This record gives sequence, C-alpha cells and structure tokens, in this order.
Amino acid sequence: MKTGYIFQLLILAGLLDLSIQWTGRVCSRTICRYRRVRRCAYRTWMGCCYYRWYWVPDYQTVYFCCPGWTTSSSQSQNCNQAICNPPCQNGGTCVRPNVCRCNDGAIGSRCNTLVCNYQRPCFPGMCTPGTSVNCDCSSGFTSPSTQPRDYCRQLESTQKPEIYEIGARLSFWQRGTGMPTMEKYSLYADSTMSNTADSLWTNRERFNWVNVTASANYMTDNHTQPFFIKRYGIGIARAEVDIKHQKLPLKGSNPVVSLDMTLPCTPTVSYLKPTADTYYCDITKPDYDRSLENGDTLTLTFKTWNGGYRELQELTSSGLIDRGSQTYNGHMVYQSMQFRFDFKKPNHSCLSQGSSCSDEPFSMTQDVTKDPISLRWSNWDDILSGMYRYAWEVFKLQVDGNQVLKEDEPLKPIYGPIEVNQSSSASNSFQATYTPTDPGVYSFILEASDKANNSVFVRRIAIYDPVSSVTLDTGADNRLYISSADPNGGYNWQDDPSRDIKVTWTNHFANLMHEQGKWLNQVLAYPPELEDFLKNIPRESKQDDHEGQRTVDAIPNRRGVVKFEIAYAKDSNAGVNQTEPTTGWTDVGLNERYTIPPGSRLGTLTNKDTVTVWVRATDVLGNNRVDSTKVHFDNTPPEVEEPVFKRNVQTNGVPFSSTVEVNVRDMQSGMKRVELIVKKISSNLVIVNETLPLRTIASCNSFTTCYCTTVNPVCFNKTQILPISNCWLKHPMLEGKTVTMDMNFVNMAGLHTTKSFTVNQLNTLNGTLDSLAPVNVTIAKKETNLVTLVWKHALSCYNRTEMWINYEVNGRTEMTLLHKTATTHTLVGLQPDTAYKIVVISQYGEFKSMAVPVTVTTESDGLSGGAVAGIVIGVLLLLIVILVIVGLVLFKLGLIAGILGRDKKYRERPHVESTTGTTAAKQRNRTSRWAYDNTTYTKDDDIYIYGSMDLGEPWYVPPEDISLTEVIATGKFAKIYKAKWMESPKNVREVAAKVLKVRESEDDILFMLAKINFAATQVGDHRNVLGFLGAVMENDALGPVMVLEYCETGQLDKWLTNQRSKINEETLDRIQNFALEIARAMEYLTSKGIVHRKLAARNCLLTFLLDIKVSGFGPSKVDESSQDNKGDRIPIKWTAPECLRSLKDANEKSDAWSYGVTIWEVFSMGGDPYENIRGRDIPTKVKSGYRMSRPEYAEDIHFKLMQDCWSESPAKRPTFKKVVNKLETTFGLRRDGDDGNYYYQR
Repeated sequence: MKTGYIFQLLILAGLLDLSIQWTGRVCSRTICRYRRVRRCAYRTWMGCCYYRWYWVPDYQTVYFCCPGWTTSSSQSQNCNQAICNPPCQNGGTCVRPNVCRCNDGAIGSRCNTLVCNYQRPCFPGMCTPGTSVNCDCSSGFTSPSTQPRDYCRQLESTQKPEIYEIGARLSFWQRGTGMPTMEKYSLYADSTMSNTADSLWTNRERFNWVNVTASANYMTDNHTQPFFIKRYGIGIARAEVDIKHQKLPLKGSNPVVSLDMTLPCTPTVSYLKPTADTYYCDITKPDYDRSLENGDTLTLTFKTWNGGYRELQELTSSGLIDRGSQTYNGHMVYQSMQFRFDFKKPNHSCLSQGSSCSDEPFSMTQDVTKDPISLRWSNWDDILSGMYRYAWEVFKLQVDGNQVLKEDEPLKPIYGPIEVNQSSSASNSFQATYTPTDPGVYSFILEASDKANNSVFVRRIAIYDPVSSVTLDTGADNRLYISSADPNGGYNWQDDPSRDIKVTWTNHFANLMHEQGKWLNQVLAYPPELEDFLKNIPRESKQDDHEGQRTVDAIPNRRGVVKFEIAYAKDSNAGVNQTEPTTGWTDVGLNERYTIPPGSRLGTLTNKDTVTVWVRATDVLGNNRVDSTKVHFDNTPPEVEEPVFKRNVQTNGVPFSSTVEVNVRDMQSGMKRVELIVKKISSNLVIVNETLPLRTIASCNSFTTCYCTTVNPVCFNKTQILPISNCWLKHPMLEGKTVTMDMNFVNMAGLHTTKSFTVNQLNTLNGTLDSLAPVNVTIAKKETNLVTLVWKHALSCYNRTEMWINYEVNGRTEMTLLHKTATTHTLVGLQPDTAYKIVVISQYGEFKSMAVPVTVTTESDGLSGGAVAGIVIGVLLLLIVILVIVGLVLFKLGLIAGILGRDKKYRERPHVESTTGTTAAKQRNRTSRWAYDNTTYTKDDDIYIYGSMDLGEPWYVPPEDISLTEVIATGKFAKIYKAKWMESPKNVREVAAKVLKVRESEDDILFMLAKINFAATQVGDHRNVLGFLGAVMENDALGPVMVLEYCETGQLDKWLTNQRSKINEETLDRIQNFALEIARAMEYLTSKGIVHRKLAARNCLLTFLLDIKVSGFGPSKVDESSQDNKGDRIPIKWTAPECLRSLKDANEKSDAWSYGVTIWEVFSMGGDPYENIRGRDIPTKVKSGYRMSRPEYAEDIHFKLMQDCWSESPAKRPTFKKVVNKLETTFGLRRDGDDGNYYYQR
C-alpha cells in the first residue's frame, strides 16, 4: 500500500514538471506509450506465487503552442508570440493571431496606413491618413515649412494681439527737500482705442518719473488635444516698452536722440509661458534724468507679440513618452504715445512793445455802453504747438476799502469761462456777446492758450449802464448859485452889476450810480493767480486795458460827471421869457466854478437886468442834465427913518419884550433882515448880536402904508414893528447901565442902512429880575398824614433847573428835590393834627428864589394821647412777633446770612406822592451841578424823561427781600448778580439783579433810575423780551437795584460757540427758531415805540428751556459816539451805516440792519462778524457796498433776509412785522390763541 502511494507521487511530480515549462497561449493533448511492467501472475494467501512481464499503456499530456501562436524563440516554451499573416507593417506589433497593434503613426489591420503623431504633429489641425500624411491646419494656423515637424506652427497674419489699453504718466516727484517725497504734478497720455499715437503737449519743464500701463489680449479657439500633444498654450508671448527722447536738431532736419531704450514688461511672459488671459503691463522708470527743452519729444511705444508652445509625446506599448516642445510663431502689434514740450506762450503782434498792428488781441465795440457788450479777438498764433482754445470770463468789479475797483474774488467769475476752440473759425477771428444782468463796471478776461497750455491773459474793462442818469443834488451845500451875489439874499441879488458874476455848482450834479459805485475810479491790477502765478496780467503791459474810454486808469469826474458846459444870457424882464439855449455853450471841463467878466457877451448890465446862467453836466455815457439860476441887481441901500424904542410892549406872544417901530422901504430887491447889535456905552463891548425878522404881507393895495418890490414881487408894510426880547438884556454886566442899539437894515443884495439909538434903565425891563419864586402856592388837599400843594411857575428870563419843597418837623428841616417842571406835590408820612411850615423854592442854576411859605395843620385822627400810645405799643409788639417769624423763615431758607452781611442799615423814609404815583424818595441835599448847564444831556434827553419820573409802588421790592449770591456779568456801569428774591415767605425765586458799579456819580444813579422807570412803564411783558420784575429803591449801600428775569443758559453768542462741535438736526431746528423769536421780540418792541439800538447775539439771553429773551435796550446817554467813560460806544459791526456817527436817530430800520447781523451770528454758530476786517475799516467797506457772505447753516430764506436787512437805503429794509410774517409763513407756524405765543405745526 505504501509502495502504491509513493508511485503515484512520482507520476504527479513528473507531470507537474512538464506543465511548468510551457507558458503563454499553450494547448495540450494526451498520447499513449507502452512500457514493460513485471507483475504477479498468481497470488495466494501466502503471497505472489508467480511473476511475469506485461506491456502496459502509459498516457501522457503533451503541450504545444495553440494555433496562431508561437514561441518567441526555438528554445522558449513561452507561447506569447501571435502569428499574423500577412505580418504587421510600419512597426506594428501582432498582438493576437492576425491582429496587429499599430504604433501612434499608423493604423489599419496590418498597420499599413500612416497617421499624425509626434513626428508629424498636425496641431491644431486635421490630419488625413494614408500611405503619406496630409495635415490641414485649423483656421488661423499654417505651417512655416513642408517639414512634418513644422505642421501648424505658424500663426497667420490675421492672428494678431489686440491692445486693450495703453497709457503713460509723466510725473514730477519732489525729492531731496527734507520733506516727505510727494508727487507734485503729472501728465497722462492715452492711446486706447486710437489708430494714431496720442500726442500730448505740455509746458511743464521738470519731470523725473515715467510710468506706462498697458493691457493686451490674444485668445484662440479651444482645440481638442490629440494623443501626441501633452499640453499647449497660445496667447501673449512677449511685451515691452520703447522709450525714445528726441530734441530739435542743432543743424539740418534730423532730430537729436537723447535716449533710446527698451524695457521689458512685468510680469514676464515668453513663448514657453504665454498668457491666454488679458495681459497687463506696468513699467515704471523712477529715475528719468533727461533734461527737457523747448521742442523735445518723448515717445513711449508699447509692443506685444502673440505665440505659444506645444509639448509632444509618443504613445508606445509601454506608455506615453515625452518627445520635447515646439513654439508657435506669432505677430507683433504696437501703439505709441508722445509727450511734446512747448515752453513758449502764444503770441499776438499787438502785444509787443512798440509794434504796430491792425487787429486787437481782445477788444470791444464799445467799452462804455447801454447795449449788450460785443467782444472780438483775432490773429493769435503759436509757432510750436499751435493755438488750441480761447476762454473768456466776466467779473463784476467791486469797491475795496481804498475806494478803487477790483475783482473781489479773482477766481470766481460771475459768468464763464466760456471756451471757444481754435478749430471753430477758419479765419482765426472770433466774436462773442454778453449782456450783464445789472448795471456796473465789468472786467472781461480772455485766455488765449496753445496746445501745451501756455496761456496769455488779456483784460478789458467796460461800463454797462442802461438805467442811470445825471441828477441834481439840491442840498444846501450843493446848490447851483451865483456866489458873487449876497448869500443872505439867497444868492439871487448882486449889489453891483459891473462886478464879475461868479457861478458855483460844486457837487450839484451827480450820476449817483456812478458816484456811489465808484465806477469811474481806478481799477487795481488783476492779482496773479493759480500755481506759480500762471494767471498774470501785468498792469503796465498791453495785456491790461489802456485803450478806449474805460481803461484801468481813473476817469476824471465830479460825482460821476465828466464834463461841464456853461451858457448865459441877460433879460430885462426878470428872466421870465428866457429858454435854454441851443448854441453858445462853453466847455469848462471839470471846473465847478465859472466867472463871467464884466463887458462879456452880456454887455453893460444895469439894475433892471437879470442874468440867467445854464450849466449842463454830462456823464461818461453821454447822459446830460441842465440846470439854471438867475441873478438880479440892486446897488441902492434901503430907505430908513429913525426908529422908536417902546418899553415892555408884549408882541408875538413873547412873555418879556419891547418893540422898535421904524419906517423902512426897499423897492428894488426888498428887505431881507434887521441886525440888532447892543453895545455897552462905556466899553463899546458887543453884548447882543441878534437878527430880527421882517414881516411880509400877501399884497399891497395902498402905496401909502405898504409897498411891493419890482422884481419877484414881495410886499411889506412900510412901518415894521420889531420885537426886542428883554431877556437879551439880562446880562449881569448891564445892571443899571445904558446901551447903544445899532440896527442894520439889510436888503436882499446885502446893502444896508444903519440907525442907532440908546436905551437906559434896563432894570425897568420886565423879566430881567432873576430868581422869581413860584406863585399861587396853595393847599389842594390835606388829611391826617398827607398834604398836597399846587403852584404856578413865575415867568422869567432865567432857566429854572429844579424845584425844592422844605418843611420843618421836630425842629429839623426836611428837603425834597423835585423836577424843574413840577407844579404839584404830595407830602406823605406826616403826623396827624400837626402844624407844618412848608416852603416852595425855584432854583435857577446856582441861585434860588425867595421862599414862599405856607402854613398848614394836618387833620386830627380823633384819638387821645393815651390811645395813641397804646396803639403804638400794640403795633410794636405785633411787629416784633412778625420779625421773629420772618427771621425763622429766612433762616430756614438760608437767606438770613445775606441780609446780616450787608454793610448798611435801612430805615423808613417819608414817602412822596406825585401825579404819576407813589415812591420812596431819599431826602438828600443834592447840589444842582449835575443838572444845570450839563452838556452831557439835552433838555429832551430820555434819561431825564424817565430818570425824573416818580416811582410807583406796584413793582417796589423791599431791600430785605433781595439777597445777592454771585456776580454773573460785569458791564460798563453796572454789575449783574445772581440773586434770590423772597416774593413771599413761601416763595423764593432766582432772579438777576442789576447793581451800579460805583455810586459816586449822580449821572449813573439817574441813569439807573431812568432804566428802572423805562422798564416799569414802557416795556410790558412779552415771551421773548427780558422780563422786568421790580426794583429796590431803598438801599444806601448799593443804590437803585433792578430785579430782572434770570436766564440760566446765559448769552446766545456763547451758547452758539459751545455748540459748534455738536451740531445735529435738533441744533439746526433750534437756531432757526432763534431767528424767529428774536424777530418776534423786535416786532413787539417796535409796537411799543421802542428802538433797541444795540441788537446783537450777546444781548439775547437764553432760559434753561432755550427760549430767547432780548435785552440791552432802554434809555441811553445822548452822546452815543463819545469815546470817553461817560458815553456809550457804538457797536460798529452791528450798526447801520446811517447811525455810525450817532445813535440818536436810530429807528426800526436801523434795528433791522442789526437784526441781519445778529441772525448772521446765529447761522454761523457764533461767528465774529467781519472777522478779517479791521474795525476802523468796516464803515468804509460797508458804505462801499461790502456785505458779509452767506453763513454755513443759513437757509435761502435767512440769507435773503440778511441781504434785505442790509439794504443801503433804510426804506428798503423790512419791518419786523414783515420779517415775522415771512418766517412764520415759510416754516409753517401759527399763533395760539391771543397770548402771542407760537407753536410748531407738526
């Protein structure tokens, strides 16, 4: 058994060995072979009994290559070689029986057809197979040669790159100055979308930095790659910039090349690294160091090529094998830019000094005209770059502080610049027309520019005025008159017809528009403007206006008149039939005086002749005005009889007068006046020099009692009764003296006749006695504690300055000062059933009248002495209890310290009652120095009007109720305190208290009293006017104290300044409301007949709710222009022009001007008016027409309102009622009820 297993293993090993040797496509079959084997022929249980040899079959598997396959060699048992019949061609491989696998260059069942491959790379293109290859390149490609390797490697001529953009920048960078490097200026040329090079002319001489930016693109179709193309790329394959700098030739015509260089573009591209996307080139040369001269040319050329590459590969049985790269040949395109340099300005033959020419560089048909202004220019020329354009602009000239004309804003024309291209006129001649909107003096500036921006500026001046005329100034000092005639006769009569006749008309004629606008004054040189003063018009050159009628020089004139002419003629009929002559005029230039000599064209003149003189004034536009005057002649003095003096004859309502009766007659010119000269006989000293009036009558019917003059008939009574005021003779030097009265009777021609007489016993003349006492002093009323007196003033030649009432009580005299006009007075606080001796005294300067005593006993109250004593004790106890309670209240409120800290004690004073109310008047023995002959005030001054009033009790504030806490402002004559006012024990209110700084001045005390009375009686209540609450009158330490409404936020101007950094929508709404509230306050004050005079933002206060309270108005001292400590200074920046000398004549229209300045402050958020103008220059500039510009936050309506308020003519300024209505209408506001308050309509 074991032997059998071993045998089987041996057979299996042998078979395994045979199968391992054959591989590939192996086939097998079974064969039978025989072999002899000895076997047991007979077997028993004992074993094999007999053996014999047998032939037995031996089956074996034989291996061989299957059909169509063979081994690769005779020794090989690998059946991996296929058999193709016929065999494969062109290097093909038999991969299966009769199946060929071709290489990448052939196809077919036996690889007998050739195709493209890396050796025949037809790409991009279509390859046609066959016994030989046919390559058809794609559109845009061709083969540079017939060699198979060059198939489709050339781009056709139509396949060029496209330059998308090309620009160049030429700059000057400031370097090496110690300052940060910076670009000062640059030029940019651009040839994008252009078939020609962009040529840019410049007049800049310094450049040191060049930059070129460009972009290009080339993109072909997306081609499908065959197997023999590994990858490919086609696009922009090369880019560079050429820089070429050429200069004008020194000789010949060939330019000199200063620089010729090429810079490759960045980022870098190549044929092996092209970009199929848009290519951007950026080249900078930061160190361009070539000098630039006139005529240089800098050419920058951008060049770019297309092209690419293809990488080849071979497909083999073992895979793809790289076979190298090839490039595509493309084409170049380019675009250039030029910078050309021209440093020479355009030229006109007429601008050269001493040159003769026919065409003006810039001119007008008429430079003084009523018609539209016609401009023309021609024949400008530029040699190098050529003329490019013209631009003209218009300025309206304004007057500066030196009264000369100038372009107020040289870079802001009112019209233009209007550009005209050179190409618009083939004849090189141009015209334009301009019609100004308003009359005035205009400057026209023409800019003539070449292509390099070299410019020449030419200025011409013109007056446009279709509206003005010559007018007559009929002011007293500006008349047309015969100055050789007698001035007192109205310059109508001359005493001697043989003398020169002198005519004067100084300032009589005027073209007001020309005069006030200074239209004929000198024009300042145009200030050089722009960088390096490129806009320059030298005043002495021909570029400025030195030709025509209106040049830069002043036109000689008198108030806008450029010529005067005179004509004259005589007439024997008083000149009634004379008419204006048409001939015989004499040109007298600008003289405003003319002398007609005797014996001229007039011939011999007599008393019967009248000479009429005509003067004709002509302005620069040819407008004229004629005025005339006449002169008559009278060489005979008046006929006068001896005068008669009559004492104490009252006439014409004069209280103290005498008369002089005299017969006087002058038939020719008539009587003009009588001059009275009173002289002291002993010294011949002139005491009186007065002019007495002569009375005329309407007509004369009887020559025996009256007469009429022969020329311009005026009728007089023959007998004149002339009033003589006795008060003229009250001079202290004349007491008991005799005087001489010389009376000169003067006619209209100035001739006079003198009559003299003496007057003695001057003390018998009524009214010459001084210090007349009051008369008819009577008791009008008496009660237990008061007495009312009335009296009349005695007439006197002396000026009464004040009144006094004195009375004795308990052995001492109480004196009370009254106003000089007082005629009644009430003494209060008197004791019942007591006799008083009262005297009334008139004071005349330093002298007092005799006392007029009146004795009166007050009424009894019906109580006994004990009862009175009991009542007094009871009242005292009650007062003690009240004082204790008040003290506790004051202590709780913290006010007791203020009261205890006062320096002075208060005591009750007698009360004085007058016709205007009741007041507590301090009895003080004041002298009269502050009221008598005090030139600080006039008799009708409002300080006296209100300061002398008696004070009423409704607003009287006891001094103990006011406690000053801190100073919040200090003014010129007063301080403003924050104070506490105890209106009642339960109501303590914060108020403002106005207190005198110094009390020594009686003027200041009177001034404060005036302000108190004015506020109490004239102002009233308004929501936007600072409220007057009352006044303390009994304060020895402080004097009168005004108690005013307290405004917590303070002055408006300071609030505005503080808000500048936090402006928002709410702030803008608020300041618009400020403008309205100020206008409402002013409307109210105007309705009360109050003129503010000093309206400004600083005089507008704000409550904690930001409500406006206008303050700072009221009585003021007379001499508003005074610069000393006794007069108020005029706030120049806020004051209307007509009030710059004095505020006495201020009115609503001058307040309107101040309102305009105030709201300018508001809308500039507290800006300083006229900030850059010296104070002393403001009046001149304002009167010359200067006005402030629009503030930053003003709406159109507000700026228009400012302009209206700043009208030169007060009549054209708006009333405050109109201002309020306009603002309310614009912003949608309405009144609420009848209280005058306003609210927003939301």
